[in-house]
Amino acid sequence: MQGAASKGYSNGYHQNGGHKLRKGNRGRRSHRDYGGDGSAARVFSATDDDSSPRPPPPPCTDFDMAYFHSYSHVGIHEEMIKDRVRTETYRAAIMQHQNYIAGKVVVDVGCGTGILSIFCAQAGAKRVRSLGVNTG
Repeated sequence: MQGAASKGYSNGYHQNGGHKLRKGNRGRRSHRDYGGDGSAARVFSATDDDSSPRPPPPPCTDFDMAYFHSYSHVGIHEEMIKDRVRTETYRAAIMQHQNYIAGKVVVDVGCGTGILSIFCAQAGAKRVRSLGVNTG
């Protein structure tokens, strides 16, 4: 099985060949490493150079279904939003990084109530696409 790096894409965690970096060197890149102004930071093409058909994704396991069903009840979302420390920490983090969000299209996958989508819109995102999961 080939790794993500050999396929030409990365999720940002597969840097340095999978080896741990020394403490104090977290491998941060400057905005110049992304093409000048930082506007291309971790943006990858949705098309693949490989024209061979991809295998279908694996089916959902019982664990996967239990996970999605656990979020199908309103109570869990209410509990998370009422957790002011959590919600304000998410908001503060998004606002702290709004220079990366402003003017960009944001996709919130598994958006739940959409609270993070709202924060991204407040941070100046050009568009916000919120994708939830329908379990029923």
